[in-house]
Amino acid sequence: MPIALGPEAFLRAKVQFESPQASGDCCTPALPWGALPVRDFLGRASSASGPDGFEVRYLRLEDLVLMRRAVGRPKDLRRADELERLRDR
Repeated sequence: MPIALGPEAFLRAKVQFESPQASGDCCTPALPWGALPVRDFLGRASSASGPDGFEVRYLRLEDLVLMRRAVGRPKDLRRADELERLRDR
């Protein structure tokens, strides 16, 4: 069920999004990350802003690897391996 886009949407574990250019989901700190300090990751994130002021934050590669390994599904472990190979280039 669609919900209004706003800060309250990110209190959910995942937020599905769709635009003309991309679609997917955003994992939030509300997911059961265990002891992984994902809120700290947000403080280390880089950001980019468009001319309209819309800001997108990007987590550090190292933090993405930790998150993928914490989830531990086969596809997440494959992605973690891919990210580490990119880092080591």
